[in-house]
Amino acid sequence: MTDEPPELVDKFVAQFKPTYPIVSLKSGDFESFLGVRGFPHKAVIAPDGTLLANDRAGVPSALSKAMSKAKKGSMWPKSLAKQAKLLQAGDYVKAYAATLKAIEGGKLPEGDVATAELFKTYVEDLGTTALDTGRAALDEGFVYRAATGVEYWAAAKPPVPVTEDCRRLLAELEALPDYKKEMKGGEIFAEAKALEDEMEYLDAAKAYKSILKKCADTKIAGHARTTAEELIKKGMIGFSSACQTCRKAGKACAKHAEDFKL
Repeated sequence: MTDEPPELVDKFVAQFKPTYPIVSLKSGDFESFLGVRGFPHKAVIAPDGTLLANDRAGVPSALSKAMSKAKKGSMWPKSLAKQAKLLQAGDYVKAYAATLKAIEGGKLPEGDVATAELFKTYVEDLGTTALDTGRAALDEGFVYRAATGVEYWAAAKPPVPVTEDCRRLLAELEALPDYKKEMKGGEIFAEAKALEDEMEYLDAAKAYKSILKKCADTKIAGHARTTAEELIKKGMIGFSSACQTCRKAGKACAKHAEDFKL
C-alpha cells in the first residue's frame, strides 16, 4: 500500500513487474498508523485490526511468528460477505445494489451498518471520480479516455448516482464531429502509452506516428505528435532495457539509438 500518485505506481509496476497487488491510498493515514519511514516496510495486521508485527524501527519483524498468531478470516462482517466478494472482484455495480438492499432491508446487525455505508460510499466515490476524470479528459482532448472511463458507470443496472451524468457525457462525446476517428486514435494512443510503460519506445513512437496518418486533424493526433516529439527529444528511440549503458544514461546509447522521423 502506498500514498504515491497512481501514475508513479503504474511506472513502478511496468518497470519492476511485482507479483503482489499494490493499492494506492488517497491519504497517508494508513502509513502514519504504521509509522512508515521508507520502503519496503513490513507489517502483519490481524482481521480485527490488531497490529501483530511491525518493522517500524527498521529491524525486520518475525513475520512467520506473527502470522502464526494471526487468526485467519475475513476482515468484513459475515452479513456483508457477498458484497465484499463482489467489490474485490471489481463488480462494483452489483456490490452497490446488494449493499443498498442490505441497508434498506433493515436486517443488518447494528454493528455492520456502518461498514455497509462505507461500501456504499466507496462505490459512489468511484463513480464520481470516473465522471470527474472523464470530464477532465474531454477538456484535454482525450475523447477515447473520457468515453472508456465512464461507459461502465453509464451502463450501470441498477443505476448508481452518477449514471445519468455519465450517460449525458457519453452522448456529448458521441455527438462530436470526429468521434469515431478520435476513438480509433485514442485506442492506438493507449496502446502506445502501454508500450512506453514497457520501455518499448521505438514501437511506441511508431504507434504515435500511425495516429498522425490514420486520424489526421484530430485532437488525439495532436497529443500523439507532442508525445512522440518528446520521446525523440529525450533520445529514447532505440533505448534497450537490457543495455546497462542505456539504463545508466536514461536514454538510448550510441549503439542502440535509432533515427526516427514523424
